[in-house]
Amino acid sequence: PLTDADDEYIEFYNSSTSDINLKDYVIKSGSSLSVKHVLADTIVPAGEYLILPSSQTKIALANSGSSVALFAP
Repeated sequence: PLTDADDEYIEFYNSSTSDINLKDYVIKSGSSLSVKHVLADTIVPAGEYLILPSSQTKIALANSGSSVALFAP
């Protein structure tokens, strides 16, 4: 693997039977959820995955004590 910054990603799975648009949803990370990234018009098809690499979100995950949360707009 490369460095953590180059390899990290956040993965979403849409387990529903309908497509989901994550537009304006907010991903927050860090021990106090202080780092955030607002999603653009992003469709996750039913039964599919969405991968967001750290190069796109600018979110780096700590190897200890970090959290990730998704907030509706």
